[in-house]
Amino acid sequence: MSSPTKIALVTVWFGDWRGWINLHLESCARNPDIAWFFLHDQPAPPVHRPPNVHFVSTSLADIASRYERLTGRAIGLTTPYKACDLKPLLGPMFPELLTGYEWWGYCDTDLLWGDLRKFLSPQELANHDIVTSHICAIVGQFTIFRGVDLPRELTAEIPDIDALFADPKYRGVDELLIDKAACAREARGQLRVSRRMVQVWERLYEPSWENWASELETKRLGRPAKVRFPLGPCEWRDGHIYHLASGEEMMFFHFLEWKRRWQLPLYPWPLRDLQSIRIDEHGFHFAFSQKNSLRNFRLRFRYEIPYRIARPLKHYAAKAQRGYRKLLRAARLSSA
Repeated sequence: MSSPTKIALVTVWFGDWRGWINLHLESCARNPDIAWFFLHDQPAPPVHRPPNVHFVSTSLADIASRYERLTGRAIGLTTPYKACDLKPLLGPMFPELLTGYEWWGYCDTDLLWGDLRKFLSPQELANHDIVTSHICAIVGQFTIFRGVDLPRELTAEIPDIDALFADPKYRGVDELLIDKAACAREARGQLRVSRRMVQVWERLYEPSWENWASELETKRLGRPAKVRFPLGPCEWRDGHIYHLASGEEMMFFHFLEWKRRWQLPLYPWPLRDLQSIRIDEHGFHFAFSQKNSLRNFRLRFRYEIPYRIARPLKHYAAKAQRGYRKLLRAARLSSA
């Protein structure tokens, strides 16, 4: 039996580790034959350090310097978010990380992974040059390329790319712009891209994307087709992600917006007897095989119960404040 194709994923994280980082890393650990490289600026990596996850200390200045050495041009890299534009060039900028890997790509950290190999079969990889997790376009949550140089070549074909990199604002080079370059090559028969909806979002950000997806699927199938995106909540169980509404297994769950509402502590590791994690708009909810243990009760009391209480209290406090302001305005109008 042949060994699986070697795949590496590179991601950038600047700032404090978020509360879910150890959970994210455990979902990486459940894919032991895929490597992750975290480019980060923290003094120390998280507590949970799976053998297939590698932490590389760097800085915005170092990344800007590597870009300038690679291209001979300057970049407006003043904020961590701008580094997302550089995702397609991380491989060529850090070639020492990718020695021996047949495929590499970029991804996000605000997600939990499922079983990646289930969606990256040998046939899928053999028949394509790019694999991404969205049906409409190449996306920053997960995209992999055959060979280190392919995304660099596609980036060079984006109009006014030097000006886009020099702009300190994020311009979407890693997503829609590189996708347009890929589509142009596809139209010439020079590239094979796999675009499948294998991720779950927590909500529908842009309804027009479903219409776009439906048009693409109609064209592909040659008959009318309606695409509905799978939306959260989800459950992570034994290294797999399940979409709760349909029961369907997916590659990963991306909680892009929900994370902005959460005020989560840094979850400890290890979580002994962890059976599953349910992810919804309120955060992470743990199920353990030893449900009655004192330790599990303490964990829930510390990490779940306060947050579940705090959110409705905050909601009702805000509602009461709005009501008070409304009464105050009415009183002012009546006395005028």
